[in-house]
Amino acid sequence: MKKKIGSAVIAASLLFTAIPSSSLVFASSVQQQTIYSVQSNFAKEFGINVKSVSSPIVYDLNNDGDGEFIVTAKSSNDMGNFIGYIGVYSKNGKKIVTKNVEDDGVIGIARIKNSTYKNSLAIIRGGGSGGVSVEVAILKNGVLQSLLVTEANNRDEAIIKDSDKDGSDEIYGYQYYLAPETQVLNKADGIYDKFVYKWDSSKKKYTKLVYGQDGIREDQRKKVETITSQEALTLLNKARTTQLSIKTPMDLSSFKKKMESLFTYNYLYRLQSKGLAYTSTGLVVPNYLISDNYSSLVPEFNSKKKATFKLTADKQSATVTQTIQEDFEGEVYSTTYKATLLKTKYGWKVEGFSVN
Repeated sequence: MKKKIGSAVIAASLLFTAIPSSSLVFASSVQQQTIYSVQSNFAKEFGINVKSVSSPIVYDLNNDGDGEFIVTAKSSNDMGNFIGYIGVYSKNGKKIVTKNVEDDGVIGIARIKNSTYKNSLAIIRGGGSGGVSVEVAILKNGVLQSLLVTEANNRDEAIIKDSDKDGSDEIYGYQYYLAPETQVLNKADGIYDKFVYKWDSSKKKYTKLVYGQDGIREDQRKKVETITSQEALTLLNKARTTQLSIKTPMDLSSFKKKMESLFTYNYLYRLQSKGLAYTSTGLVVPNYLISDNYSSLVPEFNSKKKATFKLTADKQSATVTQTIQEDFEGEVYSTTYKATLLKTKYGWKVEGFSVN
């Protein structure tokens, strides 16, 4: 199946196809003849124009102490900037391995190392709006053997670097945080968790680690317990107090950061479009600060009075309902507050509320 590519991924391809210029060959006349032979043989094998073959990259891919020539060529199937062919040749111009990747959506190659196999090759694939993925391949016994194919990185880029200085490059990216609290968002407006593929030298494989919005690694995150009625009322009152603590305009990012531990991303998304006013300088302010519209302000639940508390069967959601009676000039008025709470990996959050 042929894949198409968007402009963002095309831009990303420019990042990956060029391994640093210091790796390019600045050759003597003899070396230049070898290079031309490599390019010619590569083009002949795949029936493509030799002019479409890249300048070779020198990289000791088989870790024998000598740099190999790595060449690529664009796909011949009208696939824009996709790479269709990859070849690895010895310093003497002898073919080691070639590969047809026309149907794999390859947009670039890059160096990558791990402490076990040393120099390896990162083959970056573009998935259009689906981001990019990375295959890590080693050259062994004249064959490119795959160690890993990552899940898609939704930012149309792959960051490869040895951040912890352990001799192995990590692969960094982002994945969409798919959960009940993000279900009204699309990917363009969505929330992304960070991930890293890290080489485990003892197990001789890559492990994937995911970090949430709070920076905590998912496999180290504390379990979120079922909420009680009193805890629900405490959460609602804390959410209201936090809202009321905002008294002046602020930038949207800071506003969301202040609220996201108490309100779901669904709620913040709705609030952004309907519950905030924007100043001429781009700052935001809740509507209830500048008008009589209090629909986006959590009602004042009374933690000392009776409230109806219900958990769903799966205990992933809860509702709190409370009727407040007030005596005004001899007449009793009843107001019913209702709020929905969702269980998230970060804890329980306010999903929505109403006043009737």
